[in-house]
Amino acid sequence: MSSIAIPGAVFSSLVFHLKNAPSDSEGFLYGGMRTHHVENITDTQSSGTREEKKLYVESFVCFPERFKFYDHYGRPHTERIKALLGDDMKRVIGWFSCRRNSTNRPSMREKVVHRRLTSCLTGVPCEDFLFGLVTEMVVEGSMVHSTDYSFHNWIGTLQAALGGKHPTPPSVLQVSSTSEGGDSEPAGDGHSTLPALPPHPNSLLPPPLLLNPTTTQNKFRELGRTHATTDAVRTTV
Repeated sequence: MSSIAIPGAVFSSLVFHLKNAPSDSEGFLYGGMRTHHVENITDTQSSGTREEKKLYVESFVCFPERFKFYDHYGRPHTERIKALLGDDMKRVIGWFSCRRNSTNRPSMREKVVHRRLTSCLTGVPCEDFLFGLVTEMVVEGSMVHSTDYSFHNWIGTLQAALGGKHPTPPSVLQVSSTSEGGDSEPAGDGHSTLPALPPHPNSLLPPPLLLNPTTTQNKFRELGRTHATTDAVRTTV
């Protein structure tokens, strides 16, 4: 795995939840994987091709609390996951965690959960299963909010992932946006190339927790019309 692609609308929605959720939240990433054949051309005029796998994140489902699909020991609740996701289990390519006042570094529990989730979620091979981490820090004594993100996967045994005798460091994946061109071919239904839509600063968390780029765009447009109407009423009064 060398990189992933995520639409601006999907990523902005993820950050929107972090900013507006009442507490730390977690969820699953939906999408698919494609294999690209990249041609290598050198100064000696010799050329060759290599296969490059890329994961396309198309949407996500977010739970506004932790331990929704695993226990405090990091063991997944398989039946609960099936009930929560239904037929969408086959579209899961990873999971994510949104934390406040935290460094952007996977915790020990998250590593355990990640490795064990690969045994019950088979949307992609276990070595390509994603973990996304979005964190927010507030600079002490100021109003500056810093938001960081990273995407990882772990290869090898659970012991290696946790830093055992032969540790395998997590791969920090390169992230690109399908809104910027060059990655406009999504893995699924073709609705993952929408532009980023910044949320209104006074917006509340939208009721639907299951988001995709199309519903996200409509939701932000609806919020924008609501604020525009409110401003017009205030101006008239």
